[in-house]
Amino acid sequence: MKITKELRIFLFALTLTAKRKTSYFIFLILTILVFLISAATFITESIKKELFITHEELPDIVIQKVIGGRQQYVPYSYVDKILDIPGLKDITPRVWGYYYFDYASVNFSIVGVDPLEPMYKKSLEDAFANIDIGKLTETEDWMILGYGIAKLFDEIAYRNEAYFRKPDGEYIKFVPYKQLDKKSAIFNNDIVIISKNAARKLLGLEENLYTDIAVNVYNKNEIVTIAAKIRDRLKDVRTITKKDVLNSYQNVFSYKTGFFIALFGILLFTMMVIVIDKLSGLNESEKTEIGVFKTVGWTTFDILKLKLYESFIISFHAFIAGILIAMFYVFTFKAPIFIDMFSGYSSLKMQYNLIFVFNLKIMFFIFISVVPFYVASVLIPSYKIATTDTYEVFR
Repeated sequence: MKITKELRIFLFALTLTAKRKTSYFIFLILTILVFLISAATFITESIKKELFITHEELPDIVIQKVIGGRQQYVPYSYVDKILDIPGLKDITPRVWGYYYFDYASVNFSIVGVDPLEPMYKKSLEDAFANIDIGKLTETEDWMILGYGIAKLFDEIAYRNEAYFRKPDGEYIKFVPYKQLDKKSAIFNNDIVIISKNAARKLLGLEENLYTDIAVNVYNKNEIVTIAAKIRDRLKDVRTITKKDVLNSYQNVFSYKTGFFIALFGILLFTMMVIVIDKLSGLNESEKTEIGVFKTVGWTTFDILKLKLYESFIISFHAFIAGILIAMFYVFTFKAPIFIDMFSGYSSLKMQYNLIFVFNLKIMFFIFISVVPFYVASVLIPSYKIATTDTYEVFR
C-alpha cells in the first residue's frame, strides 16, 4: 500500500507539472543556464586536455639568447659549449621566425627544416609522411602549409604559388606542396614549413646563426638541473622548460576562464533570485491548491512529498537537458560562437579538436547549484502554507 501511495503521489506530481505553464518557463530558464555553464566547461576542459597532451612533444629545454631583454640569434658555437654536459639526449639548432602577411593582416610561423635531418617534433615527422624526400630536396621553393594558412590561401586564390617578401624587399616564390591535417591544427594552424636555406633567406638569418636551440634529455627528472648547467655555461641565455610552457598555458586559461567564472556567477545569481522569489510566498492558486489537499485529507508530509517531486522533476530534467544539449553543441557541432573566445577573430582561426572530457566535479557543482536550490525554494514556502490552518489558507 505504501508503494502504491508513493507512486500515486509521484504520478500526480507529473500530471500537475505538465499542466502548469510556469513549469515550462522555469524548465526553459534552468535548461539555458545549465547549457551555458556546461558548454563553457566542456570547451575549457577539452582544450586543456588537448594542450596538455600535445605539449608533450615539445623539447625538454629551449635555449634562447637574450640581450637587453630581447631575443637574439644564437651562434652555432653555443652547441659546442654544451655538448659535453652529461644527460643530454640530442641538441637541435632551429631556424624559425614570424612573417607578417599584409594581405590578411596576420602572422605566419615560418619553420625551416632539412628533410634529410632528424625532426625534433613528431608533428614535423608527420608533416613529411608519405612524401618523396628525394624529389622534395631537388628544389627549395616548396612549402607545407598549416590548416589555417591553406584555408586562407585557398580563399585568396594562392593555390599554385605564393610570394613572400624578404627583408631586402625582394620576393621569393613558393609552391604549396602539402597541407597539414586539421587534427594537428592546435600547434600547426599558422605554420609554414619550408627548407632551412629558404627560411634563412626569408628571415634574413645569416649562416651559422639560429633562432634557438632545442634540447632533449634522457632523465626527465634532471631537466631543471641540466637547464641550470646550460645557463651557467652560456651566460647570456635563458632556458624554457616544458613545465614553463605548461605554466603559461595555465595562465592563459586563468584569463580565459574568467568569462566562465562570470557565467557561474550568473547561474548562482539567477538561482538566488528564483529562491528569493519563491521564499516570498506562493501565488494564490498554489495556496488554494494546498488548502484543497488539506481539506480532502492530505497530510503535511504528503503535500511536501508532492512539492518535492514537482520541483525535482522540473530541475533535474532541466539539468539533464542542459548537459545533453551542451554535449551535442560542443562535441558534435564544434561549439560555434563560443569557440571564438579561444580561436579569436582573425583570418587564421584556431581549429581545436575538442576531445571529449567530462569533469564530474564541475558537473556536480552545477547540479547542486540548480537542483537542491530550486527544490528548497519550493519546499520552504510550501511547508509554511501546509502547516497553516486551512481556514486561514482559504481566507
